[in-house]
Amino acid sequence: METDKQRPDTSLIEELGAMLPGALISEAWLAERFGRCVISIKRAVVRGELPAPAALLGENRWTAGAILRHIEKRIEQETQALSAERAGVQQRVKAS
Repeated sequence: METDKQRPDTSLIEELGAMLPGALISEAWLAERFGRCVISIKRAVVRGELPAPAALLGENRWTAGAILRHIEKRIEQETQALSAERAGVQQRVKAS
């Protein structure tokens, strides 16, 4: 049986999508939704998996819109990279 921590993060995207773009999100909220600790959220920022937060009253915050835009941009970049890789493979196959 799947636990909440093993399920895909589609519910997180749905929750973010239902929020106003300017809704503020905390590290603790993201950590809870991803089933991770706050340190994992900080590491995801360092790896570029999440956008850099803004400090607000001593705590790191994002807007729902900033997180969604970042995720959409990363997905688009990965899609383009995969398409370019496939095109390169097709060219090499044709050349051989």
